[in-house]
Amino acid sequence: MNAKDDMWDLINKKASKIKEIRDRTSRDHNYKKIVIEFFKAMDEHYVSAEDASDLKYKYKKERKLMYSRLRSVHASVGINTIWNSQDEDVDWEELRVQSVIVTFPPDVAENLSLPEQEIIDVGDILLELLDL
Repeated sequence: MNAKDDMWDLINKKASKIKEIRDRTSRDHNYKKIVIEFFKAMDEHYVSAEDASDLKYKYKKERKLMYSRLRSVHASVGINTIWNSQDEDVDWEELRVQSVIVTFPPDVAENLSLPEQEIIDVGDILLELLDL
């Protein structure tokens, strides 16, 4: 290779890195995929949690990460998680996040062509895996 080819190689590598960064930080993120990634991470935490406080810590960490990623879609996004049980006497090993409610203000939803509120549940993981 000559110097010209080496220079073009460096330029192309730099351009692909910039494109990759833009893709990761783009506001075009699919918010459903972000929530599904949260469900997948929580599935791993249900197995690895040592006790109730460990599960709670891991849940809070994953919820915070999901929220920050959803804010890349729009800063005014709201989320609410629903568990499979609200009872106080349920064993912590039986608790699972059942669904996530994602909300956008009416004007934002209209501008971005998104629903004002959408409930994404664990069944959506199956649809994602089947690519439906």
